[in-house]
Amino acid sequence: MDTQEILDALIARAGKLIWATEPQLGSNLRRVDFWTLSPHEGKGHEARSYEIKVSRQDFKRDSHNKQREARLYSDKFYYVTPPGLLKKEEIPDWAGLQEWNGERFLHRIHAPNLSKAVPSWDFVSSLFRTAGAIRRDTSFEMQALKNESANLRRKLEMLRTQNEAGA
Repeated sequence: MDTQEILDALIARAGKLIWATEPQLGSNLRRVDFWTLSPHEGKGHEARSYEIKVSRQDFKRDSHNKQREARLYSDKFYYVTPPGLLKKEEIPDWAGLQEWNGERFLHRIHAPNLSKAVPSWDFVSSLFRTAGAIRRDTSFEMQALKNESANLRRKLEMLRTQNEAGA
């Protein structure tokens, strides 16, 4: 399982949320893998940050300071991994843990509520300028179909490779 597969699943699950991949959420050069924002005032414009880890070494390089801005501009922060990669006791008290098993997300630790900062114009500018991909409206259906199609193509290619290796 790779980072892109998990990212595609997060995008597909985002529904009608506004989202960005790889946004730089502050003045430093650090980025978070995926960030979502509810467009609904009634839901408090909830923002969530997701940091994807597919290796223990990558997780061990992470830190409280590295994720500072992601936590600063989010109501919740999640690590997202393949199943069994991390132990519950390794997750910082400011983060939650979700595992992607290739079909669905398993919530292992629910993220605590964080105190989200009011975004500045520097934040807004940085978000739009640095994001790898961004969905700014709520017309989700076409993007969801594209993501699901990419996911299915990747799975088909994996099955072909396995079949050829077994033949």
